[in-house]
Amino acid sequence: SGFGGLLFEGMERAFEPLRKRFEGRGDTRLLLGMTSPQSAAKHISESSPPSPDLLKVDLDNCDVCFVEEILRSGSRPKLIHVEIADPPPPIVVRYPFHSGPESIHRLSSLSSYLEATRPFGYSLLHVEYMNAVLIRNDLAALIPDIKRHTDEEKWRIGYYCHPLRTMLRWSPSVALRRYKTFDSAIFGDPSIKLEERFRLAKEVFTDGSVTLDSLYDPWQKQ
Repeated sequence: SGFGGLLFEGMERAFEPLRKRFEGRGDTRLLLGMTSPQSAAKHISESSPPSPDLLKVDLDNCDVCFVEEILRSGSRPKLIHVEIADPPPPIVVRYPFHSGPESIHRLSSLSSYLEATRPFGYSLLHVEYMNAVLIRNDLAALIPDIKRHTDEEKWRIGYYCHPLRTMLRWSPSVALRRYKTFDSAIFGDPSIKLEERFRLAKEVFTDGSVTLDSLYDPWQKQ
């Protein structure tokens, strides 16, 4: 019957609508319960083809950890869809995976995904608001002008200049203003040197790991 998808849902109240929606879809498997990067990677490697069309990760709990572990397990999705935090390339912001019962909402920066997926052969396709799509390099080679913009330019076009960045209640930028009284617009100010932006990121994201992508080249078209 083919492979339609593998869906993980941690909340029981959200699982029942999913079950009804996919009822009768023998090609789709639904799993109820909390998961971890290792457990999710194991299920995916056992249940999905080696090159599924899409990997969508949205847990807000070290999502980059899930992407890394799934790629390490051998899966090579054609596209990877993730949500990103404010800092632009080459600032890497990530948090450790939290396995406790309480809810955790922490996004990883765009560069954390670029750094994690680059060794497995992925590039940034585009950014639309806080959504980033990565594409496998063999498929990226088929897209005209994919190298027209650097990763930072794609971040500026898709996220920094998007009106929802400063308006939507659950935008990462709005959350930083509300809870840390920090205006993240400074991350996109071209007059601010990278060293200063990096220092500010380390001050703001004190509960996470803040580094620089060592392989990032601002002059190289990615």
